[in-house]
Amino acid sequence: MEFINKIELQGVVGSSYSRPATKDNTAAQFSLMTEYAHHNPQGEPVVDITWFNVLAWSSTTNFPVETIKKGDTLRIEGRIRMASYADQYGGLKYTPEIIAQTIKRL
Repeated sequence: MEFINKIELQGVVGSSYSRPATKDNTAAQFSLMTEYAHHNPQGEPVVDITWFNVLAWSSTTNFPVETIKKGDTLRIEGRIRMASYADQYGGLKYTPEIIAQTIKRL
């Protein structure tokens, strides 16, 4: 049986930073905003905004991730994973994170 974990996003980059992971590989972590326009039950227009945390490596995506900057419009295909971190009280928290497999600048 094959299991599928795939996501496709198109949106605008919020914050972004990159760092060399190895000599020939750079890692980038950035936020991506998507919008969904619809009408509420009263017929008024509504725009839902969703933010995603994205992690990408230049070797995996074949994209120069160090060039990603705030305001870029990107199309991303990847998978979702749960990342964990310690909060200010030492408790363990989990958040969804997108691992990019392909990136295209629009």
